[in-house]
Formats: sequence, structure tokens, C-alpha cells
Amino acid sequence: MTAAQEVRCSPRLERKRKISEVKSEGYHQSRKHAVTGKFDFNAKLQVAEKEIGESPAALREEIAHLIMDVKTRDDEIARLKEKAELARLEQRNMELEAARLKGLEDWRKQMRQILIGGEAIL
Repeated sequence: MTAAQEVRCSPRLERKRKISEVKSEGYHQSRKHAVTGKFDFNAKLQVAEKEIGESPAALREEIAHLIMDVKTRDDEIARLKEKAELARLEQRNMELEAARLKGLEDWRKQMRQILIGGEAIL
């Protein structure tokens, strides 16, 4: 073996060469991941920008639906309140009618008592 061949095959130089290969490979791998990560980040950023852009429109649409829902529920509540008020008035009318009938019945009994008492006097 010549001196040049011995230098090329020395364990120390082999280790240095291996280390530089590993470092170079690691650098290329990290660079590759950095580029991939940058693309992933940009893709995520674009998705976020799109979602942010769509978000106000979606919120406006959601608010419009909620307003319509609230109006519908308000109408239903008003209808039910009116129905309850009519039922309450009808109940009150029935109570007044019953009281009036009771008054007429009492008056009829009094008149009958008077007539029966008057016949006895005659």
C-alpha cells in the first residue's frame, strides 16, 4: 500500500468522512422537512384565511336564520297568549252566566214563596 492509500483508509479519516456524510444527510433531511413544513404551513394558512373569509358570511346567514326563528317563536307565543286570554275570558263569561242563573233561580224561588204565601192570605 502506498502512503496515499493508507491515508485514504485510515480509521480517523473514515470516521470524519462518515460524520460528514451523516451531517450532510441530516442537513438534507432537515432541509427537506423544513421545505415540507413550510408548504404544510402555507397550506394551513390558506385554509385558515379561507375559513376566516367564509366565517363572516356564514355568521350572517346563521344570524338571519336565528332572527327568523325568533320571530316565528314570538308569533307562536303571541298566538298562545291570545288563545289563553280567550280561554280565560270564556271561563269568566261562564262564571258570570252561572252567577246570573243562580240569581234568577233565587228570584224565582222568592216569587214562588210570595205567590204561595199570597194564596194562603187570599
